[in-house]
This record gives sequence, C-alpha cells and structure tokens, in this order.
Amino acid sequence: MILGWTQDDGMVNIGPGHLVQTEDDMIKSLKRFAHALSPEQFSTLFSLYQPSDFEEELNNYKSHKSAEDPEISINYF
Repeated sequence: MILGWTQDDGMVNIGPGHLVQTEDDMIKSLKRFAHALSPEQFSTLFSLYQPSDFEEELNNYKSHKSAEDPEISINYF
C-alpha cells in the first residue's frame, strides 16, 4: 500500500468535519478504504502526523467560520 499526503488530501473521504473528533473517529472513516490496516499500523500512521502540524488549518477554519458552522476538531485536518 502506498499512502501520501497533500494539502486537504482525503478531506472528502473522511466525512463531515463535525463527526471527526478523535483518532477513533478517523479510524472508522479511514477503514472504508484502508480496511486492512491493523491497529498498530494506524498508530504508526498517526505518529507521522502530529496534531500540532495542523494547528494552522484549524486556526484558519476558526477565524473564518460563521456562527452556523460546526465546531471542528484538529483531528479532521
């Protein structure tokens, strides 16, 4: 399996942002197209992408969101 990352890659596949609050939520969504990954492999995958790497995206979202927009976790990004 080959995995890559680009800006906003996979956001369409991961699901509505307000439903992705934890790593477990991410795993549920990712298993739809990466169903063979083991818990250990998911752990390794997540270790490559630290939440702090996505603080800018989260801050950008928060600064532009309207009152009607849902709260989004850093895990969505």
